[in-house]
Amino acid sequence: MAPERPADEVLADMPVRSTPRSNLAPPPLARDDLGETDWELALVKALRRKNLLWRTEQSYRAWAKRFARFMASDLPWKADASHVDDFLTQLAVEEKVEPSTQKQALNA
Repeated sequence: MAPERPADEVLADMPVRSTPRSNLAPPPLARDDLGETDWELALVKALRRKNLLWRTEQSYRAWAKRFARFMASDLPWKADASHVDDFLTQLAVEEKVEPSTQKQALNA
């Protein structure tokens, strides 16, 4: 039976996995990417106050843009619960998305 190696030697031999930049702070260009509309600017400010991961911000912004297209004739911040319900129903019935996708859209 081989003698056990000290933990620091074992750890030194293990490959190091770096965390992708997208999972850390927003990249430098993000400070200039505040959105194209007033509602998107407000959304970006709110998301950044919450210190969400950059990838989460990107995902939430994408869902907000989809919802804005769904609302077409109105601004997203004028939406009420029935608009959100209609959007989630459309995702489920017409686009046949998974419940987890609906949940992500709702959270965004």
